[in-house]
Amino acid sequence: MSALAATPRTYLPLSEAWALLGDALDDPRPITLVSELQHELRTSANAALWRGERSVVFLRITECENGERICEAAPAGGDLSEILSLGTVEIEAFARQRGCTQIHALAGRDGWEKALAPYGYEPAAVLLRKLL
Repeated sequence: MSALAATPRTYLPLSEAWALLGDALDDPRPITLVSELQHELRTSANAALWRGERSVVFLRITECENGERICEAAPAGGDLSEILSLGTVEIEAFARQRGCTQIHALAGRDGWEKALAPYGYEPAAVLLRKLL
């Protein structure tokens, strides 16, 4: 290995990644469950986890009727600065490699809008919920 070779990257252990996603979904009536994400990851070629050393983002590729492929990124948990500095770069590369033309960061908290704006992300929709 040359002196210029990159240091091997350390990844967040999978058990810790699922715990962080569980924390991100901490709501009396969450829109999804960790068990559902785990099942999707096991059974769908269009699901993936981006893991950093201290953070995780669940990724899902969807195919639209107009032919576009969209990478949905949500939920996410862990170190926001790592997600912004390393995660955005690697997730965008992942999406491009799979033919995606857009990334939708489905944010459960409004702070994500401000955090992602410097990386070129802009609001595209608003999700409103009423519990029944």
